[in-house]
Amino acid sequence: MEKRCNSSGIKVVYDDLTESVRPFILCCVVKKMSLQDNNKLRKFMRIQTKIHDSDIGGKRENSSIGTHDLSKIALGGFIRYTAKTPETLSFIPLGRHENITAFELITSLKAEAQTIRKQIRRKITSGIYKYLHLVENKQRLACLEDAFGNVICMPPLLNSELTKVSTETSDIFVEITSSSSMTDCYATMEEFLKQLLIAGFGEKPNLFDRFDHLTVEPVRIVDSYGQLKAIYPSTTEIYLDRYR
Repeated sequence: MEKRCNSSGIKVVYDDLTESVRPFILCCVVKKMSLQDNNKLRKFMRIQTKIHDSDIGGKRENSSIGTHDLSKIALGGFIRYTAKTPETLSFIPLGRHENITAFELITSLKAEAQTIRKQIRRKITSGIYKYLHLVENKQRLACLEDAFGNVICMPPLLNSELTKVSTETSDIFVEITSSSSMTDCYATMEEFLKQLLIAGFGEKPNLFDRFDHLTVEPVRIVDSYGQLKAIYPSTTEIYLDRYR
């Protein structure tokens, strides 16, 4: 299997406000994904969950993965990675249909988690509720905005309904964020792309190809002055020899 790289022309503008919140981010675009049925879509989501709960993701404390339908992002050439207060950060959370603030969302999820715990008579919660402690009582929360200012993600908790990946999605914008290190971002991105290949989400061989492959387009992370902070992938073509 191999991972092929072209140019996406997309850049993420890094706001210094994230330095004290969730300072590390790495992004790329995966083209021509095959998600034509619900089984494949569920498999795609399970890969992310598995990595989040592994030593690499550390239950989203080390890193978290966000995936978005690229066609639904208003790019205008850039995406902004910034931080806002819970009262001013507003978006349409995944699975919901109304715009609410992060403060309202966290309050609602905490109430839902409490209700579930009472119903099952256990202190342990699952799903998104087990990550609430990562965003509770924070003065600022990280988020990604498109060119129109629409929030598409509030890592490490939840994506926006606006850019939801579906069976009709082909091109995917992938963002990895971390509060610990850029090394964790790289490790998570590599593991995610590797698992996509292994699970059969790559493009199939033809007369000119010997192996399944992913087409991965680099995304640049730049500061407010346009200076490059990171880019992934950084080479023109990357081969994953051990997975051939």
